[in-house]
Amino acid sequence: MSKFNKLLDAKFEPPKRWTLDTSLIFDSDKLSENDSAVLKQVGARVTKKGKITAKAGFKTDLASVPRVAWNIIAPFDIARSAVIHDALYSAIREYRESNGYRVGSGGKGETDESKLISKEAKVIADKVFLEAMLESTPPIAKWKAYASYYTVVLFGKWSIIPRETD
Repeated sequence: MSKFNKLLDAKFEPPKRWTLDTSLIFDSDKLSENDSAVLKQVGARVTKKGKITAKAGFKTDLASVPRVAWNIIAPFDIARSAVIHDALYSAIREYRESNGYRVGSGGKGETDESKLISKEAKVIADKVFLEAMLESTPPIAKWKAYASYYTVVLFGKWSIIPRETD
């Protein structure tokens, strides 16, 4: 059974950032060795056996849920899963930038191979997000997990575009 190593341990930094005080680990039992290899290729902290780590000091916004939707799905409902997902997306962004994607270029300069690997890594990251939500304790309602999953499948492509850092 997949599981987290512990509850989220982070400090809030207004207006909307959180910084992990200690590492958060999600131990996936659904990641194949190939999935792990793809995630490693983009620089994610993952073992062959599927342990994914968001290191202490990692900065996140938890979940990018618009405030108007918080009465349906609040970021706190899916926080640990979102942190792991953010760590994977962060690795994909850094990988794309190191492989030719330039901020403001619209993707020009990025290699075809990098684009393919990034797309594959995004699909895997999104599946990990769903798995983490479905395996979370306390449980997350399935409808919330699937609504969140399909939202990142549809709109997450903009989150893996390298950008200027704050």
